Parts: sequence; C-alpha cells; structure tokens
Amino acid sequence: MGPSSRNEHTRSYPEMDIMLDCWPFSGGITTIEALCMGVPVITLCKPGPESVTAWNQGAGILKLIGLEELVATTEDEFVRIAKDLAEDVERLRRIRSTLRERMLVTICNPVPKSFCADMESAYRKMWQRLLDQT
Repeated sequence: MGPSSRNEHTRSYPEMDIMLDCWPFSGGITTIEALCMGVPVITLCKPGPESVTAWNQGAGILKLIGLEELVATTEDEFVRIAKDLAEDVERLRRIRSTLRERMLVTICNPVPKSFCADMESAYRKMWQRLLDQT
C-alpha cells in the first residue's frame, strides 16, 4: 500500500471495523488515535520479567478506558478475541458507540489542577514524615 498522507490516514478510520495492535511494540499514539476515532483495538500483553513498557502500552490504554476484554495474554487468545468481536456485530456496535466518550473522560481529559495540588501536598507530608523519623 505504501506511505500515505496524514489526511489519507485519518480518512481510513471509518473504513475499519477493528484494529489489531502490533506486537511486540504496541501502536501507542496510533492506538489512542484509533480509539478516539471509534475503532476498537485488540492488543496482546505479555506480562513477565522480560516485559517492557512499549509492549504493553495498548493494554494500559484499554484497561484505563474499561476495555480489558480486548486485551489478550496469548496469541491464541488474541485471535479468539478478534474473531469473537468480528462475529458479534451488536457487541462491536456497542463498543464503537462508547469509545469517543470513554476516551474523552479518561485519556483526553486533562488532569485537574486539584489533583496536582493534592499530589504535591501528599509528597510534602511523606517528606516531612521521613524527616521526623531521622
């Protein structure tokens, strides 16, 4: 197929039913983009001592938006999840219809300033407790 322009790339999303995340290095921003465009992503996550973040980004994103059901831990499960979702048109429609909202309230939602202030306060308290112990 070859390289495509940004516009061509973006226009391709409505033509997709499901995106299969790549492995061992997950799509990262491509995964986020597909989900924002309403395309479900199925990913493979292989946890373990040799696991690296780049392998599991897709799993982290899907878990954050409440779609752990699209995370496989084996190649066979990856194929099964894709096949089952492709065959269940109603389930696919339901997932697609909620993706943008899920992304907007989680990943695309900026962190509130109060969260940052609360985190800073917690760090100060932990630091002070450490100082008090020494």
